[in-house]
Amino acid sequence: MTPNVTIRPVRAGEWRLVRDVRLRSLADSPEAFGASLSDESEMPDAAWIERTEGSALGGDAAAFIAEGGAGWVGFVMARLDYDDPARAGMFGLWVDPASRATGIGRALTESVIAWTAAKGARSLTLWVVAGNVAAVELYRRCGFSATGDSMPMPRKPELLEIRMSRRFAAPAEVNG
Repeated sequence: MTPNVTIRPVRAGEWRLVRDVRLRSLADSPEAFGASLSDESEMPDAAWIERTEGSALGGDAAAFIAEGGAGWVGFVMARLDYDDPARAGMFGLWVDPASRATGIGRALTESVIAWTAAKGARSLTLWVVAGNVAAVELYRRCGFSATGDSMPMPRKPELLEIRMSRRFAAPAEVNG
């Protein structure tokens, strides 16, 4: 990984930075995300505050950033499934183009994996554009495999998304 880059959870109060990095990611790679730059640019500050606070409080959502001398150079989000907290989803992974191929994407993904395991979830899933070979390979190296599920990207139906999943062992039972 790039020297002097730290992976850490987003902190309460960093909503402006979360907004900025998310909008940078959507501007840089619009074909990689289900959300659009125009939609998220129009979100009110209160929505960004709620999104950031929800991730920073350690509940059912998390966000991690890669922070270096140039500021935030990577970002990812995760959330436990609303209906089944034994499942989690990862989304929004992005690394600044100047920092790609340095291990930051893997470090961010591994942060989500560790968070998911600590929450007791049994699986972590994500959707990725099938043609994004670099992302698919990153996820494979991190232990994800294709589930066989696919769908057209809702915002851009000409792009096919595939679902990938990583399973976790069941928590050990404690005899007592």
